[in-house]
Amino acid sequence: MIGKSYVLLFLLQGVATEEWTMTTAARKAISGSCVVLPCTFDFPSHPYKAVQGAWFKYWYYWKYAVVYSKDPNYGMPTFVGRTGIIGDLEQKDCSLKINNLRPEDSDNYYFYVDVEGFDVYTFKEPAHLKVLDVPDRPEMLLPRDLREGTSAYIICKALHTCPDNPPKLTWSELPSSSVSDTTESEGEIFTVLTFNPSHIHHHQTVRCTCEYPQTNHRVFNSVTLSVKYAPQNLSITSPHIIQGSSININEGNSAVLICSVESFPASNLMWRHLNATMNKTSSNNELWLEIPHIAHSETGDYQCLAENAHGAVEGSITITLEYAPRNLSITSPHMIQDSSINIIEGNSAVLICSVESFPASNLMWRHLNVTMNRTSSNNELWLEIPRITSRETGDYQCVAENEHGAVESSITVTVQYAPRNLVITSPVVIEDSSIDITEGNSVVITCSVDSFPASNLMWRHLNVTMNRTSSDNELRLEIPHVTYRETGDYQCVAENEHGVENSFVTINVQYTPQEITVSTSAASGGIREGNNVTLTCSSESVPSISHYTWFRIEGNASTQLNTNSWILSFTPVTRGDDAGFYCTATNPLGNSSSNTTHLNVEYGPELSQESECAWRADGIACICVASSNPPGDLTWHLPHANLSGNQTRGGFVSQQLRAGHLVMSSLFLMGHQDEEELMASCSVRNPHGATMFKVHLWVKGFREHGGYRPSDHNQGHN
Repeated sequence: MIGKSYVLLFLLQGVATEEWTMTTAARKAISGSCVVLPCTFDFPSHPYKAVQGAWFKYWYYWKYAVVYSKDPNYGMPTFVGRTGIIGDLEQKDCSLKINNLRPEDSDNYYFYVDVEGFDVYTFKEPAHLKVLDVPDRPEMLLPRDLREGTSAYIICKALHTCPDNPPKLTWSELPSSSVSDTTESEGEIFTVLTFNPSHIHHHQTVRCTCEYPQTNHRVFNSVTLSVKYAPQNLSITSPHIIQGSSININEGNSAVLICSVESFPASNLMWRHLNATMNKTSSNNELWLEIPHIAHSETGDYQCLAENAHGAVEGSITITLEYAPRNLSITSPHMIQDSSINIIEGNSAVLICSVESFPASNLMWRHLNVTMNRTSSNNELWLEIPRITSRETGDYQCVAENEHGAVESSITVTVQYAPRNLVITSPVVIEDSSIDITEGNSVVITCSVDSFPASNLMWRHLNVTMNRTSSDNELRLEIPHVTYRETGDYQCVAENEHGVENSFVTINVQYTPQEITVSTSAASGGIREGNNVTLTCSSESVPSISHYTWFRIEGNASTQLNTNSWILSFTPVTRGDDAGFYCTATNPLGNSSSNTTHLNVEYGPELSQESECAWRADGIACICVASSNPPGDLTWHLPHANLSGNQTRGGFVSQQLRAGHLVMSSLFLMGHQDEEELMASCSVRNPHGATMFKVHLWVKGFREHGGYRPSDHNQGHN
């Protein structure tokens, strides 16, 4: 630090001289601080052993010694311990440092040198010290002419004599500036503030503060900047309200415009309208323009031009006439048709309301008497509905209003969405998606759905379309005189371009038993006597059958059987069961009967006791009677022929008759026979067997006795 501060002094040491010389400088210092009195010396060239030095106050008497290099404790009591030669005497540096300065330390100080082996010398040139109670204010230096845009600097210098405790220099804040490092030189410390002058610096005060930490002194100095700059910050004001560089005047009133500008030196100002100069002034930063009884021709832009030697600037204001809102329009990025827009549910809708008015209108969007959003003093207002739902469907009104009037318009937002909330209703009670209806009544079911655009609706039953409608969210299906065949699920399908929805209802038709049938459990070969046979009564019925009744028909008589079962069993069946049977099925709504089913019991032939032969006047008559089911084939067997049906052969006449399960045949023997005896037989055969009846028609000599001799009846079954 010392060498840095006293470079000039040390440069002198290397110069050879033949004289005793000393160089020093006067110093100011602050009471309580320290000071270094710079000192260099020289002497004629000569051999020597060592160099000793001393400093004296007032004059070079030893009683006034301040410090002696050979004995640090030698000197005036008031200085012992506070002083020291800090320079290297061998290097001819005799600088003196005094600590804890006192006001009485102000004086002249003389240097004494003892060059051992050569000579001693006291220099007559004193080093002057002035001790200050308070440090001087910093000194500030700056250019006389500051121009905006031209770089400039300010130097701040302050007293600095104590290397151990240098003062601290600080600057007040100055926009767009920078500060250099602190520099020390010749008992002073200084710093440089560099900045680019601009209009913001004009009339600003810059302060430099110096703080001495050892003595707690704080001093400052300041300068006020005068920056020459072109006109700027031009502003136009008016007694009338200015909105957006515009003033609103009712036609016929007066207008006053005031143009002011910041510049140094002051500007020449001028008002212009439609390229014509209205008025002007020189070297004045303000200019008024008054327009009495303003007319429509005087509306428009008014320019104010400000100019000085460093530049020019201009501004403008628009004078407009006020009027009520008009020409309100509603637009949208979406297609508008007949004041309506269609939006798919889930998308966003954007509505833009714009109007012409002055002053600008207060705009408001409303929906269902609720304000959606609003803006003041703006002739355009956007309404955005993100992720729109069907609840946002409806009319949206835009209202524009200023102090001169109001106007409104509306648009309809229609939200398109897939069918949903499909509901099936009916005048009949629906429980668990089911309707109970009595056969013969009418039923009406109505399908309704929520969708836009309206859905195409369709009723389906058993995969058959019952009816349909297009672009309608409701569809009725009426079934008059319902029958049990209409029982089942009825599906309603709703569809538009955005999706499909469906639901169903089940119609349960309640009816008296229908389609009553009797089935027989016989083998394919028919019913044969001795087998087990079951008759089963079946029906369609809602509600279910409560009980069954069986009837037996024989001739015109009908007999109720003692059973409630739907099954009638014969175990085993006999020919006595050969009759007609039908069943009646009963539910809470009524009963119905089946057709008659005949139980045709088949059995093999059996000869009746009525089979016999008898004499008649004209011959012998035989009769053969047999019962079988199916009826059998009857044949008369004679010695020389077999007769069946109605035949005549060799004096024999055969006649046959069928009645139900009976077959009856007669055989007549006409005249006398020559044979000793004549044998005949009657046989009956059907698929289940055969039987035979044998008789002696003729025995010679029997006639005289008046009779015949029959043989035993023979019956047989396959």
